[in-house]
Amino acid sequence: MKRNTKSLLKFFLLSAVTVLITVLIFRIFKSANYIEQAHLVGIIHGAEPEESRHVDHIDNEKIDWHDYERIKRDALRKGPGEQGVPAYLDQKETKNYDELYKVNGFNAALSDKIALDRAVPDIRHSGCKTKKYLKRLPYVSVIVPFHNEHWTTLLRTVVSVINRSPDHLLKEIILVDDASTKPFSKAPLDNYLAANLTKARVIHLPERSGLIRARLAGARQATSDVLIFLDSHTEANVNWLPPLLEPIAQDYKTCVCPFIDVIQYETFQYRSQDEGARGAFDWEFFYKRLPLLPDDLKHPTEPFRYIIKIGSRNTFLYHFHGKG
Repeated sequence: MKRNTKSLLKFFLLSAVTVLITVLIFRIFKSANYIEQAHLVGIIHGAEPEESRHVDHIDNEKIDWHDYERIKRDALRKGPGEQGVPAYLDQKETKNYDELYKVNGFNAALSDKIALDRAVPDIRHSGCKTKKYLKRLPYVSVIVPFHNEHWTTLLRTVVSVINRSPDHLLKEIILVDDASTKPFSKAPLDNYLAANLTKARVIHLPERSGLIRARLAGARQATSDVLIFLDSHTEANVNWLPPLLEPIAQDYKTCVCPFIDVIQYETFQYRSQDEGARGAFDWEFFYKRLPLLPDDLKHPTEPFRYIIKIGSRNTFLYHFHGKG
């Protein structure tokens, strides 16, 4: 009986010591994590992207980031595909339609007819058009992997990102050529970007590596606080960047995904997909979109807090400790 009592006392004593050590270790790591996050705030809000800078507080001042001059100019544009309206080929323009369609899976011949800097309709929720975002936001590197992407859809991606991003926030666009075999994906693309779109450059991978390795190749050469991954046949809409960056500036652990609109593959009509949805997987791990919850419907201009996102367009903080 005494032996059992001694054993029980030893057990409780050992348990108490274990709990005490665990709590102590947890507090040490929590304190270290707090210091790291405080350091990160300085990086996010630094004035120079190449250097780390400490700040004593988070600046919560918000501003209107809209480029109203560009919005005004875009509203006056006319031509094939302008304002996102459906466009069509004339009979005499269909010569290369079948050949290009087989290679690309969309109406590439029509894409060649549409301006690289075409205007698209502002189809955001009306509340977004008056919404303000943090004045001090992190710098951005946009990474676009591609393999044999069509010339004009690839360039339209680059042009739309440059035209509709605040100049000082967009540090660079890195195109990652995943061993494309189309001749224009090599020197002609390098030369065109150097002459016309100097914020963009190309990394040419020597062998086919796949989407994830191509992304990582771009990430390794990125020099900004935040990485944004885009498909190679996308178009950025009005004021697209600040809403993606603000949640990251507020919490560096955040990964965000934008609303994904639709560019119709045959007519290049630009239209909305829906008013937002929750990402989910079914039991076969197919990506599904579920209706929003009531609380999200009450606040349509605020981010929806769901961790499952389509993988082609993600935004997250990359350089935790800057370039110092």
